[in-house]
Amino acid sequence: HNPTGRVWRRSELEHLANIVRRHADEITAVCSDEVWSGLVFDDTKTPFVSLAELAFSANYTDLLDRLVILTSPSKTYNVAALDFAFAVIPNDSLRRRYFRVGRDQAECTPLGLAAAEAILVNDQHNSSECRRRDILTPHNGKCEPWRRELVQFLQANRDYTIDFIHNHCAPDVYVAAIPEASYLIWLDCNGLGLSNPAAYFRDQFYLGLSDGDPFFGKVQSGFCRFNFACPRPVLEDGLSRLAAAVESV
Repeated sequence: HNPTGRVWRRSELEHLANIVRRHADEITAVCSDEVWSGLVFDDTKTPFVSLAELAFSANYTDLLDRLVILTSPSKTYNVAALDFAFAVIPNDSLRRRYFRVGRDQAECTPLGLAAAEAILVNDQHNSSECRRRDILTPHNGKCEPWRRELVQFLQANRDYTIDFIHNHCAPDVYVAAIPEASYLIWLDCNGLGLSNPAAYFRDQFYLGLSDGDPFFGKVQSGFCRFNFACPRPVLEDGLSRLAAAVESV
């Protein structure tokens, strides 16, 4: 879930699939953005379930006719500059419609293709484990050991960030939701009483947080997004600036 980083449960996706089934005459497509699927912190408690996995199960094959999955290795593997993303559309008719209306159909760069191959190719293409896993975390994939180390590093940074904010910034700034995936924390800064806390952090303390308004509108006014995907010394410096900003209000 964007912006909280919550992982949707299988039961919730099944509920969504049942809604689509009940309103099949009105819903022509179900689009699932799964770009963060490779950065789930605890895949035993909150495993990522792709809508494709659900659709290929015996109970929800009718979802395949409406399914569009958008994803990219850009978030998990930090290759956004290589400009590589793709859509998975099982239904041929829907896929043709997608191509007819799509405007972003530029060719992928050779480096983008090379990165995608290194990330996505599985050493055991026919294994049942491969078919069960998310496309960004291929079983025995060349980059899978690195990804697992990254997730551990990010989880440690997440926990450090949450503890620091709880001890040094709350209640004026607090973690609105503990992220179960991604490297972003959604902060409620309304306790500061500022009309634009992101601008205050930036202009007075040189701390760049993403303002909630441009992403999610006025309903998220007073919220900011904090990125903890950085070396620990950089994270410590950023959090110290945040605490100083809170204390100075």
